[in-house]
Amino acid sequence: MIVPRLPPIVDGVGDYADLLARSLQTNFGISTQFIACDPQKPVEANTKELLSPIQLPERTSPALLSILEQHHELDTILLHYVGYGYAQRGCPFWLLDTLQKWRSSKKNRRLVIIFHELYATSNLPWSSQFWTSPLQQKIAKDLAQLCDRAITSNQIFADRIKKFSSDHVDQTSIWPVISNIGEPNILLPLEQRRPWLVTFGNASLRQLIYTDCLDQLTDICHQLGIQEIYDIGANSKNVIKNIPQVKVNSMGILPSSEISEILSSAKAGFINYPAQYAGKSGVFAAYCAHQLLSVFNTENVGNNQYEIELGKHYWSIQNKKTIDTILAQTIANNAHQWYKKHDLSALTSSIAYLLQNL
Repeated sequence: MIVPRLPPIVDGVGDYADLLARSLQTNFGISTQFIACDPQKPVEANTKELLSPIQLPERTSPALLSILEQHHELDTILLHYVGYGYAQRGCPFWLLDTLQKWRSSKKNRRLVIIFHELYATSNLPWSSQFWTSPLQQKIAKDLAQLCDRAITSNQIFADRIKKFSSDHVDQTSIWPVISNIGEPNILLPLEQRRPWLVTFGNASLRQLIYTDCLDQLTDICHQLGIQEIYDIGANSKNVIKNIPQVKVNSMGILPSSEISEILSSAKAGFINYPAQYAGKSGVFAAYCAHQLLSVFNTENVGNNQYEIELGKHYWSIQNKKTIDTILAQTIANNAHQWYKKHDLSALTSSIAYLLQNL
């Protein structure tokens, strides 16, 4: 597997890859040789114990190609792709060049790509994305044409990959993302949990919760009897505002095990994210895996590609109805059952089958 970086850094890609590799080893005996491509983020000892990753000394085609040729017996690469993970402006031409040379130098080599992202866009001329988006698209297109199989988290990406590859990719598998902070086997009903609500994830999205959604957040806390909010992640302490009768705890960055403990104890989790892309959200996956009530700041609009429904699998602050613990428990149960259809075990089984039948 080729990744930008590995745990203990939590970035939604390396931790996903780490969980997948460990599950492939444990459940199917498929071992993984990791190549971590960020020279500025050395792999730590606890990761080396099981996976023995190789640290790329520099982000260049010769450096990566040298490592790949040293391990010439490995004829399958699983690339975890997000452009910004491999290049500052999201255009890793060096990575594309390496994989093209690797594929062409020997027959029967296989490339599987998990497209965590395809490319960035912007309509703002002062943004670098405005200028680099065509180049990012070109790299994504060339990778789609190069790979044997593609995996992604949503139908929109799958449709673009199919178009990019001119149907060269036999099949693009769609798997909503997994919880990167665990999937507890024993979960308490909401009525036995603490009167806590969690905000978790991306710093800029979380910060907007306390500015743009403060009134709605306050209202949902009062409806559910929430007494404390646990804000988990970087850089939100300075924007958290007082909420009447609710204590807000700024936790900062925590280890996965501690985050899991908090989620397992809480009743609800708040998400500042478009509900129609819920299956692409690692935060939503974590809430579902821990059987919380997920509260979005938006209603579901557009194509319901993940077969989740407002009022059945999640709640919205836009909903004019009120919610109580009984309804919250029903929604949390439904979301948990939805998640288990594509949890880490299901994902691992699918990818193991794919790898064994390339």
